Amino acid sequence: MDDKTDFQKIKEEMSKMSEEELSELITDDGFEKTSDNRSDHSENEESTYIGDEDKEDSFGEVQPDTRTDEEIAEEDRKLRAQSYKIAANLGNFGMFLIIALIFGYVIGRWMDGFFGTKPVFMVFWICCAVAASILELVKNIKKAQKLGDK
Repeated sequence: MDDKTDFQKIKEEMSKMSEEELSELITDDGFEKTSDNRSDHSENEESTYIGDEDKEDSFGEVQPDTRTDEEIAEEDRKLRAQSYKIAANLGNFGMFLIIALIFGYVIGRWMDGFFGTKPVFMVFWICCAVAASILELVKNIKKAQKLGDK
């Protein structure tokens, strides 16, 4: 019965490998090479690792990203601007809720004093303010989702 751990077994196997076998097995960043993350179109061609930007052509072959630094910077700028728009759309909810509650309270108190009904209009307008705030939040979430899908 073999009491060696998996790590010890792997270490022994690697010590038996030649220098070439080890360099083929392990890349510069320490991850194993597989056919999933490299393209070998010819033996003279260096391995091209697939990043998020690489795309497959119509024949299923992976093509490296050919965008210039300016194009990448422009796309990054657009994504950042889009993120700020989403944050601004969702961030205004708190202010909208507070302002709506204050107006609901003030208008309700005034109407209660004018008509002589103590808490009726105040409660009504505060409930309307909360409902309007929730509707505004739902609208902003949908708008943020639209911006996120672009």
